[in-house]
Amino acid sequence: MISKKYTITIIIIILFSTMFTNFVTASDIKSADISDFAFKQEIQVPIDTSIEQAKFQPIDIKVEFSKACYAKDEKDNSVRVGMEKSGDVTELESQIYDLEKIDDTHISSCGLVFLIPIESDGTEKYYVFYDSDQTDNPNYEKHVFLEDSHYFYEPISGQKIDFDYFGIKQEDNVIYAVVQKGELLGNPIALSVIKFKPGSKVVETYNLDQLGDFDFRYGIVEEPAYFGTSWAKEINKQIIVDGNIMTRVRIECISPRRDIKSDNIYTYYYSPTETKRMFVDAHHEIIKEIDIEEPSVEDGVIAEITSIKSRSASIEKMNVGEILPEVFVYSEDDTIRNYQINLNPTSIEREMELSTEDNIDLGKKAWTCLYNPSNGKAHGLIFSSNTGITNGDDDGIQIKAFVKQNIKFTGLEADTGNVILTRNGYENGKHDTVLKQGAQYDYKVEFLTVEKEGYERVDEESVIYQNLIKNIPILRENVTKDQEEAEKYSLKTYVHLSPSVPLGSLFSALLGKNISYIYAELYKENSFKSSGAVSRLGLGEIEIDFEGKNIFQKIKTAIGIFDWKNLSFYKKIIFPGLEAGTYLVKIFRENPKFAKQRQYIGFGIIDLNKNDTLQIYCKSQGTIKLLVNDQNNVGVKDVGLYLLSDGVVISDSKTDENGNGIINAPCFSLKKYTLKIIYNGFLIDEKIIALNIKNHFIDLKKSYMVKLFDLTINLKDTWGFKPEVEVNPKITSNEMIELVVLSAEKKDNGQYVFLGLLTGKYSLSMSYRSFNLEKDITFENDQTLNLDFPAEYPLNFRVYNSYGEYLSSGEISILRLGKTKEIDIGSDGFASISIPPAGYQVSVVSNDKEIAKQNVELKGEKDINIVSSEDSLLHNIMLYFGIILLIISIMIIIWKKNVYMGFKIIAIALIIISLFSPWWILTGEEGSFETATKTLLIPQKLVTVTSSSDVLGGEISQVPEDVTMVLELLMILLIISSLFIFISVFTKKRFSKTTVIISVLSIILLIVTISIFYYAMSQLTEVGVGSFIGNGNIETTIPGVAEGKVLPCSWGPNIGFYLGLITIVTLMINPIYHKIRK
Repeated sequence: MISKKYTITIIIIILFSTMFTNFVTASDIKSADISDFAFKQEIQVPIDTSIEQAKFQPIDIKVEFSKACYAKDEKDNSVRVGMEKSGDVTELESQIYDLEKIDDTHISSCGLVFLIPIESDGTEKYYVFYDSDQTDNPNYEKHVFLEDSHYFYEPISGQKIDFDYFGIKQEDNVIYAVVQKGELLGNPIALSVIKFKPGSKVVETYNLDQLGDFDFRYGIVEEPAYFGTSWAKEINKQIIVDGNIMTRVRIECISPRRDIKSDNIYTYYYSPTETKRMFVDAHHEIIKEIDIEEPSVEDGVIAEITSIKSRSASIEKMNVGEILPEVFVYSEDDTIRNYQINLNPTSIEREMELSTEDNIDLGKKAWTCLYNPSNGKAHGLIFSSNTGITNGDDDGIQIKAFVKQNIKFTGLEADTGNVILTRNGYENGKHDTVLKQGAQYDYKVEFLTVEKEGYERVDEESVIYQNLIKNIPILRENVTKDQEEAEKYSLKTYVHLSPSVPLGSLFSALLGKNISYIYAELYKENSFKSSGAVSRLGLGEIEIDFEGKNIFQKIKTAIGIFDWKNLSFYKKIIFPGLEAGTYLVKIFRENPKFAKQRQYIGFGIIDLNKNDTLQIYCKSQGTIKLLVNDQNNVGVKDVGLYLLSDGVVISDSKTDENGNGIINAPCFSLKKYTLKIIYNGFLIDEKIIALNIKNHFIDLKKSYMVKLFDLTINLKDTWGFKPEVEVNPKITSNEMIELVVLSAEKKDNGQYVFLGLLTGKYSLSMSYRSFNLEKDITFENDQTLNLDFPAEYPLNFRVYNSYGEYLSSGEISILRLGKTKEIDIGSDGFASISIPPAGYQVSVVSNDKEIAKQNVELKGEKDINIVSSEDSLLHNIMLYFGIILLIISIMIIIWKKNVYMGFKIIAIALIIISLFSPWWILTGEEGSFETATKTLLIPQKLVTVTSSSDVLGGEISQVPEDVTMVLELLMILLIISSLFIFISVFTKKRFSKTTVIISVLSIILLIVTISIFYYAMSQLTEVGVGSFIGNGNIETTIPGVAEGKVLPCSWGPNIGFYLGLITIVTLMINPIYHKIRK
């Protein structure tokens, strides 16, 4: 038992400290407004706060109060959060929710949210302060605002953006919109998160930055090619929490086919940095079995990043978004892989960048992102785990990616890029295309946007998120209920033979001096779990108030601050709330008098499966110094040094760049340690050692020499060139005691080099998408391997003439680094070749004339449409035929004196020529660049041809089906009108009245044709170039080039339109002429 003299000394020190100094306790805290609170509890933060990425991370935990806590509601309560650092406590803005009530004014637990402050460096501690009596309200500034609203915009008739949403603002900036249900340009949308550009003030299309989809969907045959809960029309929505630094909403819905039910919770935390994050807790249930109609891509999508890029020369609100050029994936082999994205899709069909057959699954860090290397911007999805999504064989997450051109017209373009995450339905060549009734897909995911720090930040964030999310109390109720948890135990640890200053940690904080004290750290599976000061007598309920008290009352009050009930003869620390498992407790002497750094003086190991105690006897710290050199006497970096006791690692470190490493451990003369030296997974040495008391003064030194060699790989593709895609060579070995996957360093000349390998048998592997190359090698010295990587993908061409018809003959040349291959074009304009993924120059030749040329980037199977400068034989024939009819009609008028017939034939000739001539055209020119876009009735297409010194070719505009239908209708009306005119030539004499009716109808049809075309093109050009007739600078797409070029252009009606007007005039002149003659 503690002596009376010892107790009186402590009381006197405390009394005088409170009378003559600022006593730093929970009841009188520097730079904080929480000095009157009675209780405090330490908060265990689940992340390493010493790293820069931890700053402003949200801590969202459930707090169980040891005493009744005053709290009437989320605003009127006594709960505060403080950060203790260097003896000072700073109050942090916080928020509570999900209050577990004891009575009307007290709670036993609640959810608690605060942010890691910018001052954090890993040395600080966090506490929750509270009181059983009423306190002033915190009155923290509200940073996050929530609204339940609606958005509508219809840029083109019938093409609308119309949805209900939860809007989330931070200060006065719009950050996110959580879409409840609606429509996005003809596509259903629900359960999605729209991220807005930094600084956005309103929810508007031009502020859209990126879209994250968290519905569940599967593929169908008809457009828009998917079905699921994004189609939901009836939803249940709920605002769960709306606080000052956190807001949480919930959306439940069911698909119209009533086959899928979704229930998602979205959480946003105040973030005063450019980095923004939305936490999504998703739950999807298959209500009835689904046989997926079109499973090639969407075979059970659980999440998606949708990039929308829209550009309009005339409507500012349609200039939206961008597609980022690279996809990064943390893959299942635990490496980071990247893939290029086509920024200029040319097809309304999906252009797959990553397909189902590529079979790319997420690894344990479970993240992917879109990334722009030019500015470091990235949008990412980070899952809490890559497993545990479902209980079926399809557990896991597969990634796919595609781009698509939705609409393309001069001055108007809309493309999408999609990175989709699906259940793991494809494995080992087998594709599961059935969603089983009762299957559930549950996952937690962070939708992250970083402005400058790139994919590296997403990778770093994944570690933080996967630790944070384990502690966030989210359930699908207004108030979080107790989850079914593993049984928890308490570990009471007694520490012996460790003399130190009584209450050293308290006086160290009080006086700001380096006073020695004993400290304990708890680890499980080499992962830090908890820590705290070790002492005989701890502090209890701190409620010091000396005002109006005499000396005896002050002494009584001072005595009351100690936890006398838990007074013990031996120093101790209690670790509560531990799950079963093997734990390591390390004991340190902080601020030692005769050393500069903390001393590791004791440890204990226990298999905990009940409330238990652990006895630890301490000794002085000993030191082992190791040196590891290679055969050239150069230090070897990152050699693992491990000291074990009873199979548990009790101390470890790595060698530095000079090969030096240090391990500290207690000097137990009778205890044997196992020293393991491990490099790149290989065991270099293992021996039994002992640390004696002399090693407290004289370091135990060990040195090792390892022979290291380099493996160089010269890699060629099937064309004999170095691959132009990243194949990520890796090696590992069955001889490793710890499986390690080693990566190669890529040299500028295309070589891959594995540096500093130990001799042994290795397995070498490399892959690109679905292609894999594996080789077993025995490595004994510096070695060079020459390997061929077999990857080839089909490059499929569809070649058109300048009028959008198939080119029936010709030859395509594919050129790369001086090597050329040629293929013939079929009668249907189709040609195909399988070649390695790389960049190529493609040219099309017909009749010894180059009619198209452009660059092509092949990363996987690719379909490409090439519009050449070749004229159309059909159009030329019909043009000449129309001209011949004009000549014949003139001859009839002049020689036959048959004006009526002549004018009728003129009208027919003009209609024929107009049918095969452009009705509207845009032309532009600057230097060597020329472009022309023409609108045709036969075929019903808008065709662009662009030429320069490097490029020759074009594209067929992707326009809404309504436009194609209108052009087809106009063609039919012109043909009917010409038939009426032709018939009227032969009915004039016998059926005069019928002839008049037919003639009038033909004129009316022509007028209707001209009017419809003018209206339809006016509508189309209004959202494209801005007007039916005009001029200005227009961005022109260059075939094979991602970025377009702005050219001065002019546009308006062309030959076909004008000939239609002339035809009307001609038909009207004919009866007038005859009437005048009569």
